[in-house]
Amino acid sequence: MTISPDGHTGILIAGANASTDDMVKAVDEVKGELTELSGDGIEVYPTGSSALWSDFNKANHDAMIQAELFSWPVTLAIMVLAFGSSSPRDCRCYSPLPAWSHPQADSFCSTASRRSRCGR
Repeated sequence: MTISPDGHTGILIAGANASTDDMVKAVDEVKGELTELSGDGIEVYPTGSSALWSDFNKANHDAMIQAELFSWPVTLAIMVLAFGSSSPRDCRCYSPLPAWSHPQADSFCSTASRRSRCGR
């Protein structure tokens, strides 16, 4: 442990033999306990790259959730406008065969297929 010359700041350097992901998870688990050690004029803060990535992941997650909450209603409105409205002319059956090429070309347009596409 290193203490500053004025005695107001101390640094404890610790490490572990683990992967970066494991270290970030470890910081997530103990960050609250470490900051709860603050008191009587002493403030405890975890620092270092693992703590930085832990804070970054939390901020990124919160921003992503906020963006999704905003974008889903907008996306839904666009989808309804693009695909949700239909008129009777949209429900015409278009045969893959032109009527003049085959006498049964209109058989592709059965009542059942119109119902499934047009809801009636």
